[in-house]
Amino acid sequence: MSFFNFENQQIFFSVQGEGEPLLLLHGNSVSSKMFRYEIEYFSQNYKVVVFDYPGHGESGRLEEFRDDFWRYNAQCALELLSLLDIKLCKVIGTSGGALVGLNLAILEPNIISKLVVDSFLGETLNIEVAKDIVRKRTIAKTSGFMEQQFWKFMHGEDWEQVVDNDLRLMLKVAEKKLPLI
Repeated sequence: MSFFNFENQQIFFSVQGEGEPLLLLHGNSVSSKMFRYEIEYFSQNYKVVVFDYPGHGESGRLEEFRDDFWRYNAQCALELLSLLDIKLCKVIGTSGGALVGLNLAILEPNIISKLVVDSFLGETLNIEVAKDIVRKRTIAKTSGFMEQQFWKFMHGEDWEQVVDNDLRLMLKVAEKKLPLI
């Protein structure tokens, strides 16, 4: 296991394969473990880089997620790329990772040769959409055995803290009408 320090947090990362760098960005309430099969596939031709956002997966926990969650994680990604001396890479971000990728492109556009983003909600989060996400995840958290096992696999025994932090983030960002990008 490899870690680096970002703003006094221990951040888990992994690098596998050789070749042109490819950064994979996970979504909200999950971790880089979601990419286990993609890492295996892409590392045959790329140097695949993944990390767990602060408060996620193997990274150190946070009391709460910042209002600028997606920009903050883009800054974390930049710190990792600098540590690895990566000056140009391809990036794939899914869901919340798409927002991190878009923020990364805004912060440092010259570091990205190609950017693929999918399954994200747009530039802002509508309060009704946020409430629906919270409702569905709360049901899954309390009565969905498969979802509980999934989150436990992603984060470990304290998975519920990560999911709760994410649910509070969704509501806060939507209520304050904060930009996601």
